[in-house]
Amino acid sequence: MRELNAISSHFPVQFSSAIIFIELPDSLVSTGEALRHLIPEPPVFGLWGGLILRCGLNKDMSGELSFVKNDGGAGSVQNAPDVPLAKDIDKLNIYINDEGNCIIAESGGGAMFVSDGRSNWMVSKQYVPTYCSNDVCVMLSWSANGFSQFTLDMLNRLEGKGPREENYRFGQIFDFLDRR
Repeated sequence: MRELNAISSHFPVQFSSAIIFIELPDSLVSTGEALRHLIPEPPVFGLWGGLILRCGLNKDMSGELSFVKNDGGAGSVQNAPDVPLAKDIDKLNIYINDEGNCIIAESGGGAMFVSDGRSNWMVSKQYVPTYCSNDVCVMLSWSANGFSQFTLDMLNRLEGKGPREENYRFGQIFDFLDRR
């Protein structure tokens, strides 16, 4: 992909590219230190992220890769090499407590909430290992919604818009949270 840098002056300002991997092998799931190798050196013009279509831990989850600028700090506390690259999202310790609050009691766990425009919230559980160099962070966000979110972001980018603009919200996949 670095070859894009040599011809980048011929691309429009909104040019973007992404990488798609077919599968994260089970043998690599526990190798969190591998995340740092996904940061391209030197940076690739227009590369915004990518997608890992599947992982043997859970056939329903996909991993969305995102590259973002770091604030120039010395790195992130997320850089721990013992953090796995993936966890089964159906087994994450994310739930609704008796008061109706979403509890995220999982290292690297998260949730994306989407309103239905009325009074309901839908949730997609996520597991997001992150690695930051001094200049760039790479986030690998695993969820049942990973493929859909990647596709929606790509549609916005094809139209020259920001990846999370509200143009497209259809096709999302949501999870059921246990009550505890």
